[in-house]
Amino acid sequence: MPNLQPLIGLLLFTLAACSAPKPEAATQFITNPAPAPTSATTDENGVARDNYGRPFSYAFLGKPLPAIKETSLSGEAIDSSRFDKWTVIDVWGLWCSDCMADSKYVAEFAERAPAENINFLSLHVPASATRATTQEMFGKYGSVEAYFDKAGYSYPTLVDIDASLRERLQIAWTPTYLLVSPDGIVRGFRTELSAAGETPVDDFLAAIQTVRSAEEAKANKLRESASIGPNGAVSLSSTTLFTSGALRAAFPEYLVIADSEETTDGPIPVFRILPPIAAADTTPLFTIWPDWTRGSVLAVATHNSDVKGPDGISVGQTRLSDLSSTFGDDSCTPSQLSGRPMVTCHLHDGTNNFTLSFPTDTESPNESLLFEMTYLPPGPAQ
Repeated sequence: MPNLQPLIGLLLFTLAACSAPKPEAATQFITNPAPAPTSATTDENGVARDNYGRPFSYAFLGKPLPAIKETSLSGEAIDSSRFDKWTVIDVWGLWCSDCMADSKYVAEFAERAPAENINFLSLHVPASATRATTQEMFGKYGSVEAYFDKAGYSYPTLVDIDASLRERLQIAWTPTYLLVSPDGIVRGFRTELSAAGETPVDDFLAAIQTVRSAEEAKANKLRESASIGPNGAVSLSSTTLFTSGALRAAFPEYLVIADSEETTDGPIPVFRILPPIAAADTTPLFTIWPDWTRGSVLAVATHNSDVKGPDGISVGQTRLSDLSSTFGDDSCTPSQLSGRPMVTCHLHDGTNNFTLSFPTDTESPNESLLFEMTYLPPGPAQ
């Protein structure tokens, strides 16, 4: 009988090799700062990478995108603080072979992005600050403009001439694609499209839509839960400093934007509380007015019909004649608001920290629609 032990050993080795897990490639769309797979290696900067060198993480994933304020090749002012849509930023370079392999997919994505209500921005970067000569950056083309002319491409593009933008954005690989939501948060990133299947643009757009739908659903839920009443507005229910930090704590997950309001005495700084990543409506939910003598919030007002008051009342929908027994004629007094004659109604219990204002310069004042709801937090203890 022949000795089968060597043959059995070879067979077992072959089976083990076939069943060994294949190293995972970092070519998927990554939306959560999850631990890297065990097949990853970590470089000297602590970045986990696949066996090709692509990163499994991005420094600003789930965080605000560092500010970009530059002028594009076409002379357009690009300011990331003014992004009002979901935006994809393509970080690439003519010197990068993987970027050039992606070029046809990038051109397709840029062409399709407007129909998907997505902004697209191209950011051409050098490999590093020490490799930023014209030859090293642009090779035989000499410039991005010359390359676009030859390839027939045209989309908003910034050129980082000294790697300062690359370093500010902490780009660990080119090409890198960043998905930024309208509130300036990096919601996802990925590396090269050409290594990610047969329909990379379709797949990328589908992944973006999944993230966008989830974030917008969460935002709409927050919008629907916005409320104001005698006990406060959202989480603002007591003396609160008139600072962005204090208001972000009082309105968690909402956008807190510094603004100004014109008054008869000139412009006054205010804060606007906006729906987070609103799908369609970016009307402020609340306006926060200051009490400069104390450095605290004087009033929280709303003109937004999404914000609900006691008994479900809302601006633009509730009429003066609709008020329940919570309010009534004997709790309403004439006033002025925004230069218009109003009637301001308080709770029947005599508390004055919550008011409803109705215009009276109408043909039927009793049928006028609610104009504003206001919460007045208590002042600091004396």
